[in-house]
Amino acid sequence: MSKKIPLGLSLAITLVAIAAAVAITMTASMKIYNSLIKDLPGRSQMYAKLAEIDDLVRSEFYGKIDEDYLEHLLAQGYISGTGDSYSRYMTADEYISYYNEIAGKMSGIGIRPSLDKETGYIVAQEVYEDSPAAAAGISKGDKISVIDGEKVDSSNYQQMVSKLEGDKLTSVSVTFIQSATGQRLTASISKGFTTRSVSHSKLGTIGYIRITDFYKNTAEQFKDAINKLKSDNVTGLIIDVRNNSKGEIKYAAEVIDVLVPLATEGTGAIATAINAAGETIEVYSADSENVNLPIVVLVNENSEGGAELLACDLRDYGKAQIVGATTGGKGTLQQVFRLDDGSAVLLTVAEIKPYISDSFNEKGVTPDYTVELNLANPDDLWLLKPEDDAQYQKAYALLTEN
Repeated sequence: MSKKIPLGLSLAITLVAIAAAVAITMTASMKIYNSLIKDLPGRSQMYAKLAEIDDLVRSEFYGKIDEDYLEHLLAQGYISGTGDSYSRYMTADEYISYYNEIAGKMSGIGIRPSLDKETGYIVAQEVYEDSPAAAAGISKGDKISVIDGEKVDSSNYQQMVSKLEGDKLTSVSVTFIQSATGQRLTASISKGFTTRSVSHSKLGTIGYIRITDFYKNTAEQFKDAINKLKSDNVTGLIIDVRNNSKGEIKYAAEVIDVLVPLATEGTGAIATAINAAGETIEVYSADSENVNLPIVVLVNENSEGGAELLACDLRDYGKAQIVGATTGGKGTLQQVFRLDDGSAVLLTVAEIKPYISDSFNEKGVTPDYTVELNLANPDDLWLLKPEDDAQYQKAYALLTEN
């Protein structure tokens, strides 16, 4: 037999339940609010100062304000204010170019330019395979003297280089001097191509693989180079990541995965990304396949990010020795965030922890054998012949003498 609850008690229970629900809701809301509105006093002060400057300029400035340009510089300045050289703001067009580059779709004619100090000409310190420049007959070491009818010299060098860049469906007239013959040729060269970030060759029984960047198609090209060299019965590999500082960590991890077996020590992964709160936000793993060849990795002070991770991990796995100079020390992960207007922010979000070693962030990776080159221009590295490249020669000696 059920008992009736007095009306007063029923109302009291109802009010307590409502109060509890409100308290829980308010607590949850405050947590969400606090997470969304971080450092509210500091931000209010910043916005107030910015508003004060804006009012002052709009009332007193003698001139016309370009609103789009102002907005661009405000966004750019905010990201610059983090003090992180790897974070940056990108306009919508800059984001598209960045996205295409990471995907391996390059703008321009397909050369890495450098300044010839004697003539002021543009030297093709590298010509990408299958690029429009290669199709036009430009080779490594050739010098570009005239672009669209205008002579190239040291005073307009940067302006002339920019004419060789740009998107697809455009072309540029280029006069170049062949380094092999001295012949002067002129060609109309289109812009835009799918780049190759991996090249390979063989000297004696040693295979050589150079990786210029870590892009979406790099691992596929790397596998192809490995398979060709293995079928050619090489007895060792030199992997060159000198001057390699572009691309993404995840694509470097894909290349490392080609070379190493399952990760069973350290973090249990090729690499992990740990954010400011100490949380693991990304794990890069390996499968069971690997390459059983002695390896030497070439690095220098311009090897950063993925290049450092590759060198560090291969040594952690006991699969490689490192030759060259201490690397740049970029051991962080960047992530792209799209904004509503199509622009984007590339922001450092975490530190990279290698397979076993401590983080190389701000410290770099120290080689097993330090060999200095002392080049006046870092880009001159790719103009060196193997016999003049002391770092390459040390790597080759390690693989052949052992």
